[in-house]
Amino acid sequence: MPSDLFYFLIAFALAGLLGFAIQRGGTCTVAAIDEIVIHRRGSRFFALLEAAVWVAGGLFIFWALKLTKQPIIAWDITWLTVLGAALLGLGAVINGACVVGTISRIGNFEWMFSFTLLGFWVGSTAFYGLNLDVYLPSSQTRAAFQLIPPWLVVLIVAGMLARLFYLRKHLWHFRMATIVIAIAQLTLMLVYGPWAFSDFLIDLAKRNEVVNFMPRLLLFMALLGGAIWGGLTKTSSRPIGGMHLQGMIQRLMGGALMGAGGLMVPGSHDSLVLFYLPLLLPFALVAYTVMILTIAISQFWIYRRPRMDA
Repeated sequence: MPSDLFYFLIAFALAGLLGFAIQRGGTCTVAAIDEIVIHRRGSRFFALLEAAVWVAGGLFIFWALKLTKQPIIAWDITWLTVLGAALLGLGAVINGACVVGTISRIGNFEWMFSFTLLGFWVGSTAFYGLNLDVYLPSSQTRAAFQLIPPWLVVLIVAGMLARLFYLRKHLWHFRMATIVIAIAQLTLMLVYGPWAFSDFLIDLAKRNEVVNFMPRLLLFMALLGGAIWGGLTKTSSRPIGGMHLQGMIQRLMGGALMGAGGLMVPGSHDSLVLFYLPLLLPFALVAYTVMILTIAISQFWIYRRPRMDA
């Protein structure tokens, strides 16, 4: 039997691959909605949905073949779900990128976005300190995936292989990179369990409630390292290391709103898109809808405001 160290090393490599692919993929919700509002194109948004479909298909296969027994936690829908999702969207717009996009921007040497991570932790800590009575009620659900017929699994695998064959000549096109993100996240989930870097930052806000702190910290560092390596290997990449006070405050504010929102939902952009949403859990559908509507309305107001004032 392989040791725990063996599985961790695989997870470490997958986290690095995930960071590398994030640098080239289309999983930033802000960028996707921005493309719709400004350019009237939905290519990145559909790539984002495709990533969720890939995760869903992979989860179907994992549970059907009994490769994972991870429980599914279905959080109840409360006013915190809606408020938290709105804060996730508003914070992402203020920050200029969602949590996933923040990792990509750091990997692209935009060091000012490191303040987003600090703000995320501050926002999570501040909200957690409120100790609200309605704080994150939950219920555990059974995995319906365990009842999947074998023919459906074969159909899903065939569809995945056909899609990879279609994109075989575009290795690091953002669509293919988004699929790599989904596959890396899926495999990481199988090897290590459900893992999202935003959840790690949220758990840090809970003081003594961080489980497996050092392994998760190392996985987070591998993710950042992969994103930076991806930035170094991009031909269009160049160091953008300048910082200014307004930008740092803006990232801190945006990060703080996302941190508080992620704790309320619960879950941030990465865990919603790459785990909860593919499971079609009601709270995730509500949260993601509110989040993208908040981003769309905020961006529409920002881009239309100069014309209205003119």
